[in-house]
Amino acid sequence: MDRHYERPLPETITTILDDGCIAISVGDFTGVVSSMHLIEPKAHQLQSAWLARESQLADAR
Repeated sequence: MDRHYERPLPETITTILDDGCIAISVGDFTGVVSSMHLIEPKAHQLQSAWLARESQLADAR
């Protein structure tokens, strides 16, 4: 299947919240973690979710 129309993975954005938690966003997926060591696993989880959704959308076309 030709996948030239796929969108690139969005930038992962981290934001430290007022309560000390960290919000991680990948496209329109966002998660919140309570500790810095949890940022990378959450970012990977959100990236995987974004890629899975994009794959489903591409397959529906």
